[in-house]
Amino acid sequence: MGGFECAAPRQETKKRIDSLAFTRHDELCREDYKLLKEIGIYTVREGFLWSHIDKGNGVYDFVRFEKMLAIGKEEGIEQIWDLNHFDYPDHLDPLTDEFVAQFACYAKKCAELIKKYEHGPIYIVPVNEISFFAFMAGSIGLWAPYLRSAGYRFKQQLVKASIAAMDEIWKVDANIRFIQVDPLFDRRAKPPGTVVTKAMEDAFAEIKFQTFDMLSGRLMPELGGHPKYLDIIGANYYIYNQEWITGDDLLDASCHEMIPFEDKERVPLKVLLKELYDRYHLPLILTETGCVGSMRVPWWRCILPEIDDAIASGLPLLGVCAYPIIDRPDWHDLHLTNSGLWDFENGDKKMKRVPHEETLAIVREYAKRRR
Repeated sequence: MGGFECAAPRQETKKRIDSLAFTRHDELCREDYKLLKEIGIYTVREGFLWSHIDKGNGVYDFVRFEKMLAIGKEEGIEQIWDLNHFDYPDHLDPLTDEFVAQFACYAKKCAELIKKYEHGPIYIVPVNEISFFAFMAGSIGLWAPYLRSAGYRFKQQLVKASIAAMDEIWKVDANIRFIQVDPLFDRRAKPPGTVVTKAMEDAFAEIKFQTFDMLSGRLMPELGGHPKYLDIIGANYYIYNQEWITGDDLLDASCHEMIPFEDKERVPLKVLLKELYDRYHLPLILTETGCVGSMRVPWWRCILPEIDDAIASGLPLLGVCAYPIIDRPDWHDLHLTNSGLWDFENGDKKMKRVPHEETLAIVREYAKRRR
């Protein structure tokens, strides 16, 4: 699978990112799909931008996204749509019941539109990375609604919104399936590990599955969770998703550090996925993975055999998504991150796709073999 960055958080500057416009993917969708088909990729992750679509008072503008849906159908590309990728309309307060209700109405409109173009199985991601969104916007206040120490409360709201959205979507088509996406993380006390860092390790172990537990009703059933709301588990996994805990505050970046890529202490991917599978016994998708700059080639050379090992071990891993498939802007200062299979030249307003040949060769060969 190939994923196109569609994040649209509203930053501390009050300026909202529009990743699709920045990369011109919304304009160059057909050209991008043709590039993917050349390397054997026919499934993509895309995203609607709720903040751009919902104009308030029941008015929705899907024009730019309907064009993308039409192109997907014409090019034979299966599209998996995120309904929320770190955004919401500015006129809503996300801690209110209205937020939940409006998201459900918007989700139903999205499903009705997708049905016009997709006549096979439909897969939807209701809210991408609830845990991360709650952290960035509710715990440390870097994104709207700029809350601090309210991440748990915001997480509950996002869970309720996701559940309400699924209920409305099933009114459109009871066969629509959902992929619930959250980061796949491992955080451990740095050896030899003090009492403080071991306590933080235990605390993280308690919270890392909170989103899925809330959705399934294991945790806080008063939110409306039920096993039916967990269908396919999506795991986002990057090089920095394994960390040492070095202090006593999980919200403080100085209290954890990435376990180096080559460190023998890094846990194999199949072990992390097995922990996820053993907890929920559901199909899995690696919904995001990739790396930046010069680390792209070693990352893909390492991660693809790890994926094969996971499949060989019997885990129901249905797919892997290269994310982003084309370079994306950094969320903080919009510099290019050199993280795709195609890059851009700095200062190129046309955003011409520049192939990263070494990475492309690795992924192309893998896609060919897996077909």
